[in-house]
Amino acid sequence: VGHLGPRAMPKYPFYSTVSRCKYNADPFHNKLMVETIEELVAQDNHGMTFSQVTDKRAVELMALPEEIFVMWSGGIDSTIVVTALLRNWPKQELDRVTVLCNTDSIREYPGFFKFIAKNCRTEVIHSRMEEFLQRGYVVTGELGDQVFGSDMPTELMRRLGEHVLWEPWQDVAHEFFYRMSPEHGPAMYEDYCQMVPESPVELITVRDFFWWINFTQKWQHIKYRLLMSDTWNDPKKYFPKVKHFFDTVDYQLWSIHNHDKKIKGTLASYKYPGKEYVVEYTK
Repeated sequence: VGHLGPRAMPKYPFYSTVSRCKYNADPFHNKLMVETIEELVAQDNHGMTFSQVTDKRAVELMALPEEIFVMWSGGIDSTIVVTALLRNWPKQELDRVTVLCNTDSIREYPGFFKFIAKNCRTEVIHSRMEEFLQRGYVVTGELGDQVFGSDMPTELMRRLGEHVLWEPWQDVAHEFFYRMSPEHGPAMYEDYCQMVPESPVELITVRDFFWWINFTQKWQHIKYRLLMSDTWNDPKKYFPKVKHFFDTVDYQLWSIHNHDKKIKGTLASYKYPGKEYVVEYTK
């Protein structure tokens, strides 16, 4: 904590943010290794639906050689990934897919596990990622949260009610930061406010504001956070074989140009296009 300046918040995940905006609140001045917002905004909207982007990504991953290990938690993002492979890969390609899961995954979505069991091998997931990468590629559902939004306002909703998601962010968001850290939170909130004008999407609600923070500040950390594990022996060799399903420019452009489609009137509808995609396949 003593190494962080007065405008940096010594609370996870804020000390690990790496800004993709021109305005940078990163306390450690990390090198940016992902697309900047300026680069994304300069690109034309591809006009694809969420389903089209997802099908395209699944077909792209079919070009990976070797065995494919898919990390399935039972949550919506990783379920979208498995659904996309089941929906787009022919049987002979699915023969090289192994779904990594555990009893918690099955408990979270037992109905979908039936689809997995009929079509793919399964293995118990463990923290030694490199053992799977020595055998093939690992596909994750990481960055789905950054595409769709953020769970950061959850504490505000718990205290104030679900309606707070649709309140003006200027009225509510500052309280979230203050509660995280009375000492550092207000200054960090002021930093994030400086990034609002860079958004190509008009940020009106609490939901809008926290999506923007997640999308612009956490993309790099989420992309590389598996490297934080102390189980690696040769990350330089094997980490490039980790493929995050949502780590594409297509998904980022969809997120920017379809912000109104990510949620409907209730929190239960969060990630609605992804849930629709799964239901369309599973019925």
